[in-house]
Amino acid sequence: MDRDTAVARIQQGLGFRQDLQDKIVGALQEARRLLETGRSLPDFLLQEGQTLLLPAGNTDVPLPSGFITEWEEEGLWYVKPGNVDDVLWLEKVDFWVGNSRFQRTDPGIPLAYTLRGSGIRFWPARDQAYTLNWAYYKHSKDLATNVPDNEWLADDDGAPEALIGRAGMIIAADLADTVAVQKFSSMYSVAWNGIVNESQLRDEENRPLAVGSRL
Repeated sequence: MDRDTAVARIQQGLGFRQDLQDKIVGALQEARRLLETGRSLPDFLLQEGQTLLLPAGNTDVPLPSGFITEWEEEGLWYVKPGNVDDVLWLEKVDFWVGNSRFQRTDPGIPLAYTLRGSGIRFWPARDQAYTLNWAYYKHSKDLATNVPDNEWLADDDGAPEALIGRAGMIIAADLADTVAVQKFSSMYSVAWNGIVNESQLRDEENRPLAVGSRL
């Protein structure tokens, strides 16, 4: 589904209106931002198997474009050369903790990090370039143009209805159309519950529980 198809679906839910296109696009953008700032994020925004290149030195490393948050199941980690089974998980610390703990440490392999605005601070300073691995959530493609591959509209597990329903609620509320508000609210609730249930099912199937270990 492309953006203009989503706009047409909202117009249909408002009584087959043919106007309000620009306002509906704005509502879709607003709904997209709202849905991507919550604590629960859908799996189709998850970027797995990603790498992060750290140059030598102590400068902060920029966050990836569109970065939302790191995946709690897979923070930054490093495979030591010559032994694929020797994995080092970096410790995530507060800035002041990292600064005080590692200020006298000689340059070497990165051991800890802090997310800082648009960048990441690593400790200690790197003695050479390193490539780290991790997974993180990334914002979906912008809807300012009629993109055919926005992640919300491309997914098949209720995501289009979640975005359309949330945007429709915004427009319908502005129009004081209580019937449409209820219609879009129902669409959103059913779709979002389906997304959450799918994410929980994936957690249960693919991430066995083990006390005191990362799997």
